[in-house]
Amino acid sequence: MSRRSRRKPHINQNFKISRQFWAHQVRKGVLGNPREFINSTPHMNLVLGEENREFIRKRVEALKTSPLFAGMEMTTDPAKIAEGIPIMMEGRKADEVVTATRSPLGTDVDLGEITRQFYEHLTTKSGVKVTTGYEVRSITRNEDGTWRVSTCDMINGSRIQTVDARHVFIGAGGAALTLLQLSGIPEAKPYGGFPVGGEFLVTENPDREEKMAAQWATTAETLQLAIAPPSLEGVVPGTAPMTNPGVVKKVPDMAL
Repeated sequence: MSRRSRRKPHINQNFKISRQFWAHQVRKGVLGNPREFINSTPHMNLVLGEENREFIRKRVEALKTSPLFAGMEMTTDPAKIAEGIPIMMEGRKADEVVTATRSPLGTDVDLGEITRQFYEHLTTKSGVKVTTGYEVRSITRNEDGTWRVSTCDMINGSRIQTVDARHVFIGAGGAALTLLQLSGIPEAKPYGGFPVGGEFLVTENPDREEKMAAQWATTAETLQLAIAPPSLEGVVPGTAPMTNPGVVKKVPDMAL
């Protein structure tokens, strides 16, 4: 099993724990209708060529022994692949080597909506103040063990706000690494970051939307892009929308 395949069960397991946490928050009334932020959506991968087919075959063999990937299938039948991602199969040559996997346990999550609902719940609590529009410039430890966080107004750069707190939670996405480094805590040293490229295609053509039956991912090589991100993904219309998806291109017909 490759290193990438070994990490997938661990990542999947952590995601299942997140789902349990969100379900608990729904039962407590903190989060609202789950349909607003999480939906079951089959996940598919599509690759081209004999080399990629062999890679996918080995990965499926390694993952299918885990109950976290129960039901995962691999197929080389273009007609069967087209049942799940017909748009991706349009216009392909009959002798083209295509391979796809399909997992019925896929999930589409709108983390932005989850965040908004958490904040809306917090605003109903006494003693809670939600402030946005500020950028953290420094995090320092006070002599009594508390933390001092200094922020700058992103609109009025001359306005500085300083807060002292017993605990500081960092959940800032891509900015989390920088904030960890500002804190100076030794636990921040093992963490690193790397750039991630992504491109999403968006269509408002109803005929195309009806054909999107699964969330899919493929390689830049598959799309024959000269300069491209390592992967390109599509999502199913009607499921949780993407929040801050990166590069979004609106295309008239999504004909790939």
